[in-house]
Amino acid sequence: MHYPKIRRYSMNGKLYIGLFLTALLISGCKKNNPSDQRLVARVYDAYLTAEEIEQMLPPSITPEDSTLLVNQYIHTWAKDQIVVSKAKYNLGDDLKELEDLVAQYRKDLLKHRYEELYINQKLDTAISDQQIVEYYENNKPNFELKENILKAKYVVINNQVSGISDLEKKFSKNREVDRDWIFGFVSQFATQYNLADTNWIRFNDLLKQLPLNDYNQQQFLSRNKYVKLTDSAQTYLLLISEYKVEDDVSPLPYVKNTIKSIILNQRKLELLASMEKGLVEDAYDKGDFEIY
Repeated sequence: MHYPKIRRYSMNGKLYIGLFLTALLISGCKKNNPSDQRLVARVYDAYLTAEEIEQMLPPSITPEDSTLLVNQYIHTWAKDQIVVSKAKYNLGDDLKELEDLVAQYRKDLLKHRYEELYINQKLDTAISDQQIVEYYENNKPNFELKENILKAKYVVINNQVSGISDLEKKFSKNREVDRDWIFGFVSQFATQYNLADTNWIRFNDLLKQLPLNDYNQQQFLSRNKYVKLTDSAQTYLLLISEYKVEDDVSPLPYVKNTIKSIILNQRKLELLASMEKGLVEDAYDKGDFEIY
């Protein structure tokens, strides 16, 4: 295949083209018919029109900026056309395989977009607590823990803070009458704290907050309820209210969001299967689908 030479323009020539297009595009002249489009550039048998460039330009662009942008667009377009043409010529047998992949990708993309639209319109996203409980009870073996989890309160506080001994006494006893005092103290002086032990957390996440010995997590959990650690800078207080170890069944609150996702995904699959079945049957009934 013969590739004609691409005409090279000097910087003044490029500037002239840009100014010419700028004047042309911002002049507000009436568009001609598509068959009579204003041609701007050509690479082999591909043509770039002024209409295409006009669509690319932002509406509020200045003449100076449009000159630069138009020139950049022309040369980027030309480069892409040249490289693609070279690729087609040199790929040989691989070109057919590539075109098949592109065609398959286009079909997959169209199907995916349509399925997304259909699901957004039709999917029932309401999931009751009863549905979650029922799924959990019927599938408990599937919710085996892969790591150790716990419910715990903790406080990290600088050693220079006055009143740490009082905090330790009240924190370790975990009495309702002391909760307001503890909250007021740690919210003012602690560097980190968590006083809500209603949520399950991963033991590995707790290790990011406290310098605990993690060589045997299960042993640590079974032997400790209250822990105090001190280093040269800070004091760490930990109060464990509940724990579950690896291979136990996950507590329902810990997997509640996971169950919601599973239920929604099952509904999506059922909805798509029903949609596809309906479309095939409709096409068959209308004679648009025939098997010979």
